[in-house]
Amino acid sequence: MYKRKILLVTLLILVTIGSWYGFFMRGIPSPFFSRFSLRELVKKNGSTSGLLCAEGGIGAARGGGGGVDSNRATFSKSETFSCQIKSSGANKFDEPELISSLKRDVEEEEEIRRSGLKIKNSESPNSSSFYFEYEEEDEMKGRVESFGERRERYYVLEASLRESGERKTE
Repeated sequence: MYKRKILLVTLLILVTIGSWYGFFMRGIPSPFFSRFSLRELVKKNGSTSGLLCAEGGIGAARGGGGGVDSNRATFSKSETFSCQIKSSGANKFDEPELISSLKRDVEEEEEIRRSGLKIKNSESPNSSSFYFEYEEEDEMKGRVESFGERRERYYVLEASLRESGERKTE
């Protein structure tokens, strides 16, 4: 009787550990999603497109969240970042060039390739926005959307990311 109880408790512990392992392994966003930073992206590209980000870049994470149930994990986050617009000099503000360089940098992000993500759909509907969709072997799908808007002496950029995936029960 004693051995039977020990066997039952051990089996219960192994099942519990297996369930939690699966939860943690499948219930987290991709490294690309986790590391995405609009602030860093704009600071890297802004000066060549006519923005002064080091002297007045203002940013905020508007929110984010995630959830995991027995079959699906979903995550989302949004960021806003603004910089002063250069009004004169060699690098006057060029919105199409900025948006194009931001899109190119995100799509070529090393973390996308390292994470095994593949870009499936990519578009720039106009000169102030872009989006692309990515996935990982039908397990996870994500979308990055970004748009910019001129507001007096500042250019304000917003980005939102959404990612979801089916949880596998093995």
